[in-house]
Parts: sequence; C-alpha cells; structure tokens
Amino acid sequence: MTLKTTALGSTALTSIAHATLGGSSAKRWMNCTGSIRMIEALPPELRNVETVYAAEGTAAHKLGSTCLEENRDAIEYVDREFGRFGDRVFLVDEDMSEAVQKYLDTVRAEYNPDAGDILFIENKFSLAALNPPRAMFGTTDCAVFKPRIGK
Repeated sequence: MTLKTTALGSTALTSIAHATLGGSSAKRWMNCTGSIRMIEALPPELRNVETVYAAEGTAAHKLGSTCLEENRDAIEYVDREFGRFGDRVFLVDEDMSEAVQKYLDTVRAEYNPDAGDILFIENKFSLAALNPPRAMFGTTDCAVFKPRIGK
C-alpha cells in the first residue's frame, strides 16, 4: 500500500498555541465549565507548561506521522531519537513502537489510495467559522477523506 499526503499535510509539531476549548482538554472543560475561566486567569507562563509526558507524547506523534509519510512500521525506528525534553532524549522503545503501530494499523485499514482516498497527516484546523464562544482549533493526528462517499 502506498500512502500519500497532500500539500496540507505537515509534521510540524512545534506550535505552542493551545485552544481554550481544545480536544485534548475536552474531558476537563466539558465536565467542569468553571475550569475554563480558572485556566484563563492563570499567568501565561503557567497556562501551557510542557511536561515530560507531553514531550514524550509529541515524540510518539512525530513517530506516527513519520511512519505514515515514509510508509514504514514503527518497529523500524526502535532505538532512534524522536524528541527531547531538556537534557532528556526520547528514544523509540518497544512500548512506544507497539502503541504507535496500533495507530498506524488503524489508519492503514481505513485508507485506500486506489479508491481515491486522501490522507491528511498532522493537519491544522480551525472551527472559527462555527463561531464558538472561545477559540477552537488544533491539529488532527490523521484524517482520511473518502471523496467517493463524501466523508
């Protein structure tokens, strides 16, 4: 299977902007709407603090997008560097490889380039056109568009 990306695809994961009503924090703000104002009241340097866990997640995202773009499996990257946090280096280990491979297998099962499917990898989006009460934007890990069925 040959995977392809479009000009809209990008593996850039360096943006530090975070949507107030972001998907990764939806469980919190949907269950505690007061948390939105609480977070907004924090000084800027405390709002988007990167942790070692977030940095490791970013490394896993980078591994996943690289595998999709290069049509390779995650196991091929074991012991290779895929991120840093301070002086800590993230090497792909078997646990990360297995977790990312599950993601890859799911995407590849849905994506059919022979049927005209288009794969968007780490694509930025905004929901501003929906006029939400706060900023809603982000980056999709991966989206498969199937033009033949309009989805």
